[in-house]
Amino acid sequence: MNNPPTPLILKLEKLDLHYFPNPAAKWLTPDSLPDLEKLYIRGGSLATLDKRKWSKVKVLRLKYLREVKKTWLELGESFPKLEYLEKVKCPGITLYPCDKHGVWMNTI
Repeated sequence: MNNPPTPLILKLEKLDLHYFPNPAAKWLTPDSLPDLEKLYIRGGSLATLDKRKWSKVKVLRLKYLREVKKTWLELGESFPKLEYLEKVKCPGITLYPCDKHGVWMNTI
């Protein structure tokens, strides 16, 4: 999908992707989703997340993503406003200070 985002997509605040079939999504960027505050990605073949800053995303839920490779530091740089992160069966996301349920919450 290389089409420019539609005005409706630009206003999206929550995106919930299930079983994304490709390793990359060129349209899944902070520029194409500038108002996004919640991003949920569950299952599929997705292997990369855009490295630019997602300046408004506060909630990130990543589940069953075996191909994504990110450290906690890289996630923090890409998602500077993050308040809640949930990670379930994503072995490539490492050095992550979560509780026994895979949840991290900003307590500041």
